[in-house]
Amino acid sequence: MSFTFDTLQAVQRLRERGVDEPAAEGMVEMVAEATSPLVTREYLDARLEAGFERQRAELHHTLMVLGLSLAGLVIGTAGVSLAAAALLF
Repeated sequence: MSFTFDTLQAVQRLRERGVDEPAAEGMVEMVAEATSPLVTREYLDARLEAGFERQRAELHHTLMVLGLSLAGLVIGTAGVSLAAAALLF
């Protein structure tokens, strides 16, 4: 669903109904500004999906970094334990 607003036609219709030109242009400008942030469902869905995809990518990256850090910690701990055991025995 898309929304179009013909500002020229709106001004002309107001003028035909007796509204002077500056007032008609001001009214149409206000309507155009008030309706400009309207978006279609498809646009909103696409923007939300892009945001979710970005969040998924960041979460994946964070989990990968945490996993690698944990693996490094385990390997480091094992190395220290082996070195300590070698010194003791």
